[in-house]
Amino acid sequence: LPAISAVIFPGIPGSEVVRRLSEEKVFCSSGSACVSGENVPNEHLLAMGYTREEAIGMVRFSFGLFNDEEEVSIAVERLRNIISL
Repeated sequence: LPAISAVIFPGIPGSEVVRRLSEEKVFCSSGSACVSGENVPNEHLLAMGYTREEAIGMVRFSFGLFNDEEEVSIAVERLRNIISL
């Protein structure tokens, strides 16, 4: 089922998570779609009461019809390695 998930990584700029995941061949975005890749807080998260720092730490993951459980597991494992969980 296609879906978009937004995850906040406190204390880590979303652009840094995106850059490091990209090096691992996992592609995602930070910020809102119109300013993806910039360290600009998502205005919708700010309106929802998130702090600027929290909003800057947001990463957006998109899943389509053809993504499977194995791909999601690989992405999660690479993400864990990057953020040291």
